[in-house]
Amino acid sequence: MYAIEIADQFFASHQLRLLDGSYEPLHAHAWHILLRIQSARLDAMGTVMDFHELAATLRRIIGPLEGQNLGQTAIGHNHTNPSAERVAEWIALQLQPMMPAGVSLAWLRISEAENCWAIYQP
Repeated sequence: MYAIEIADQFFASHQLRLLDGSYEPLHAHAWHILLRIQSARLDAMGTVMDFHELAATLRRIIGPLEGQNLGQTAIGHNHTNPSAERVAEWIALQLQPMMPAGVSLAWLRISEAENCWAIYQP
């Protein structure tokens, strides 16, 4: 198995609905993403996927989130709590169908605070 990783970030706010039904204050984060894709075979260039193409694909997904309240985006539809875990899942689910044949997402990590990571593994 071969793998490559890229990192990116975006800035957005969120507020979580707490167990008692109240909401925490709206607050912003620099969301740091690290993701790994993998493939059992290399392509004609000898790569899993071009790094620049992967970075551009991720940017197309997270770019529209920049400066937004994540609860008011597709992430928060149906009253989904925009937790770091849900943000990671949403990004991963958008990314997977954009991968070339034979390439899959191994995992996606996202951080909203230093030394705190949520991980989504399909």
